[in-house]
Amino acid sequence: MNFLNRELDALHFLVAISILLLVSSLLLKLPYGFFSFLRLWVCVTAVVGSVRWFQIRKSYLMPMTVLVILFNPIVRIALRRELWSVVDLLTALYFTLSLIVSFRHRTKYRKANSARREISLDYRRDDKE
Repeated sequence: MNFLNRELDALHFLVAISILLLVSSLLLKLPYGFFSFLRLWVCVTAVVGSVRWFQIRKSYLMPMTVLVILFNPIVRIALRRELWSVVDLLTALYFTLSLIVSFRHRTKYRKANSARREISLDYRRDDKE
């Protein structure tokens, strides 16, 4: 369980940085090299996210696959700047919602585990008496 928490923490960090990069691409006038880096970063985040979040919810696989295809840095999809702005905004919103759902799931999982531990401790106490 502890290993899974560390993996999710790393994923949450990747997604948070992706959100910041996507929003900054909307607000600032940046050079083309930034957008090449953004493609690579979001693609890697979507690949890692699809693997990890697939374990939580299988419905995350399709949107993450679309993001991997859209932000693929090797086979580029050419869109106008205005359309990329919309894609960046929608991607940032999707990543934000994914983070919220992931944190809720994680909190629910921790509460369930702590309740199980309390029950097992109660049974151990009863056995000792």
